[in-house]
Amino acid sequence: MALRRLQASEINTKKEGTYQVLLQYEKTQDLLPKLVTVSFEVEKIRMPINLLGKGTSIDRKQMRSEGNKKGNIFLQFSQYNTRLLGQ
Repeated sequence: MALRRLQASEINTKKEGTYQVLLQYEKTQDLLPKLVTVSFEVEKIRMPINLLGKGTSIDRKQMRSEGNKKGNIFLQFSQYNTRLLGQ
């Protein structure tokens, strides 16, 4: 019997843009992914400036005029520690 697991997902929101999630597994029998890639395209980035670091300057007008923003987030997992809930 073939292992059935989630490999990709696309999330479309009204206000926050589109997100694509790609799950990559190391072995065919693995239940949990080794690498998760989240790709996104958003109109506005709502991020507190203090997250960017001290001394960072941003031209907000230019940022707004540039249109949609694209990016990727890469999450790599190793040494999973799992347990059944209720046990």
